[in-house]
Amino acid sequence: LAVQGQSVKALLKDGDKRYEAKEYESALKIYQEGVNLHPDDARLNFKTGLTYLSLPNKSESLRYLQKAFAIDPSVDENLYYYLGLSYQSNRQYESAEEFFSEAKKRNKKIADQVDKKIRQVQFADSLTRIPTNVVVENIGKELNSSFHEYSPLVSADGNTIIFTSNRPDESVKGNPRLTFEDIYISKKNGGIWSLPKKIL
Repeated sequence: LAVQGQSVKALLKDGDKRYEAKEYESALKIYQEGVNLHPDDARLNFKTGLTYLSLPNKSESLRYLQKAFAIDPSVDENLYYYLGLSYQSNRQYESAEEFFSEAKKRNKKIADQVDKKIRQVQFADSLTRIPTNVVVENIGKELNSSFHEYSPLVSADGNTIIFTSNRPDESVKGNPRLTFEDIYISKKNGGIWSLPKKIL
C-alpha cells in the first residue's frame, strides 16, 4: 500500500474505506503508516487503536488509544469506551472500569452496554484475586469471532450452546460495537459446532 507523502486527510479516507468494508488488516497498514508519518495526529492514533480492537491481537490497541487520548481526549465521542475495551483486553481491569464508568456518563445511549462491560471487568478482576488451576481454551472459529461473545449457556448434554454477541448484522446501521447485540444458538454434531444462527 503506497501511502508515502499522503496527507492525514487522504490517509484517513483510505483507511476508513477499508475499515468500513471490514478489511481490517489493510486498514491497519494504512493507519500505521499514517502514524509513522504523522506520529502526533490524534485521529490516526485513534483509528489505529480502534482497528486493533477488531483484530485478534486487541491488546496492541492500548498504546495508540492512550496516545490519542493524551493528544486530544475529544478525538472521538466514544474514546473512553474504546479505552475501556483496550484496558480490558490487557487485563487492567481497574482502569477498564474507570473508563467504562466515564463512558457511561458521557454517552447515555450506550449505558446498558457499558453496564455489562463493567460487570465483566469486575467479575474478571475478582477471579484474578482467587487463583485456581484451570485451563481456558478457545472453543473454535465456528463460534468465536473478532467481535464480542459472552454469557454462554450450554445444555446439559453439552451439545447446544446459546450466547450473546455483537457481531455485525447487515440490517443494522452504525457501529456494531456500540449499537446492538443479539442471541445466537449453535449445535454440536460429531464434535463440531454448527455456524451460529441468530434467535429471532
